[in-house]
Amino acid sequence: MNTILFSLVFLLLIYNTTHSFSKFHQVFEITQPLPSDFLPPSCTHTILRHCFSTASDGTTPPPFTTTYSPPSNCNSPWSFVSLEFHAKSKGRGDFRLYHIAALWLSGVELLRTTAPEPNHSGIFWKIRKDVSKYSSVLLKKNANLTMVLENGGVNSNGRTGSTYNVKIKLLFYSNNAVSSPLAPHLIIPFGEEAKNGRGFWWFKVESQVDLKVNQFVIPRNTRKAVMELCASFHGNDEFWYTNPPNSYITLNNLTGVGGNGAFREVFVTIDGELAGSEVPFPVIFNDGFNPLFWQRVVGIGSFSLPCYEFDITPFLGKVLDGKAHEFGVGVNDATSYWLVGANLLLWLDFGSRKVSAGIQPSFINPSLNIKRRESFKLLEGKFDIKAKRKNKYSGWVQSSLGNVTTIVSQDFKFRNSVKFGNNGNLKMVKQIVTSTKQVKVKMGNGGETTISNVIVRKKYPLDLSVLTLRKNKKKSSSTLLVLTNVTHGLTERLTNGESTSVLVNSQDSRGWLDVKRRHIGEAITKQGFSYRNEQRCYARSVVVDDREMVIDDSSFICPSVYAS
Repeated sequence: MNTILFSLVFLLLIYNTTHSFSKFHQVFEITQPLPSDFLPPSCTHTILRHCFSTASDGTTPPPFTTTYSPPSNCNSPWSFVSLEFHAKSKGRGDFRLYHIAALWLSGVELLRTTAPEPNHSGIFWKIRKDVSKYSSVLLKKNANLTMVLENGGVNSNGRTGSTYNVKIKLLFYSNNAVSSPLAPHLIIPFGEEAKNGRGFWWFKVESQVDLKVNQFVIPRNTRKAVMELCASFHGNDEFWYTNPPNSYITLNNLTGVGGNGAFREVFVTIDGELAGSEVPFPVIFNDGFNPLFWQRVVGIGSFSLPCYEFDITPFLGKVLDGKAHEFGVGVNDATSYWLVGANLLLWLDFGSRKVSAGIQPSFINPSLNIKRRESFKLLEGKFDIKAKRKNKYSGWVQSSLGNVTTIVSQDFKFRNSVKFGNNGNLKMVKQIVTSTKQVKVKMGNGGETTISNVIVRKKYPLDLSVLTLRKNKKKSSSTLLVLTNVTHGLTERLTNGESTSVLVNSQDSRGWLDVKRRHIGEAITKQGFSYRNEQRCYARSVVVDDREMVIDDSSFICPSVYAS
């Protein structure tokens, strides 16, 4: 009965959304519905309305800042808070461009997203994100709410970039029918407007040695700490997973090509010591390879870009001395450029003014094991990279809750192969990343009782082929065409004690594109998505052929077998 009710409510939500802009077509990212989507909110609070547009010279407009205060008609504590992002746009876009956007409240990053290019008939899209963990920031009065949308400037026809009408609201829930884990009591933004020099709360990482650092004094009654790192890749590193080594670029005298090979790793440091790292998910933006792929369904993760959480509780024994300590974020092997920001999430012990903490000796050396092989002649060749890292951190905290030991372990394996053929006109990429992260929490001086054990296993494969050819043999009158096949996906299995959830998401896109007239071409994108846990499940399958939605099936009845 609940499954049928959820299905009806969700279909009603889709109907209302689709018909709210009947003259526009919807662009969307396939994700599972939030638990709150099936319930009426206790109150709704509109926090931003603004029209973003490119300046007359084609440059990115300045950030928009307004004042935020929590709603007066539903007091905290809230059991759940969701952010709803609405946007619509109409006009002639340039498919060579894409737009990266972010939203900060008191410097804390709430959302990072991209904006698709509009067409003559107009587009609209909506994003919903669980922001319950930012409740301590949402309680602030008269706080600065800042949003930036870096759009693409003047297109090839001399027209300025498009305008985007944006509306953002928060949905607050005060009942226990929907809830979220205990939110951190304090969140410290990593970025500073004065330091990054751009007026934004993210840093621009230009190279692998471009470590961004900041100093913080951690409250001495902190009992748990997590660093949330948000990163997106642009410029020469937008397609970092396809990059050849620098030797290939130098010997072939190439320009405007991203180098440093096809391995990237985002990481955080504390006082110069590695405290966590992860291979980023290869999000494909709406200009990626063939922009016609993403006219109705965007790439996985591009509407709500993934952030990466690193539990740094084991390091509290080093930083709870009342002194300033240096925290850093960076990207191994990066080229220009990455936009990187971070939130430092802290859980406090209100039963004491300060806690005691220490590091246990069971640290595993987190050295990176990487092997590279290259073989090429002129513009043809093959480049292979294998990398792996395994680390383990353990530390204890003595607070009013007792003696709690946190053990964080993580390992990942990375394989990438880039092959160039047909005098450099054919590029083939195969990549697969697997990772396992475990956070185990034990109670007692000897760690006798396990009170929490969370394991997250991820796998994301990517298979890409791009062939560039000329329609006519004469270069002066030739038409440059690009044929692309790209398949990528994400599988995530999360185990929390006795409960398990599984997410499987895959896209397969194929087509061709006229390079000069980028609205001319053919494209078909197929996507399958499923999510399940002990309470509910959701599945959706779509096919977009030549910008038309030909299949869109959804169900709350999932296969009975968990994905491996």
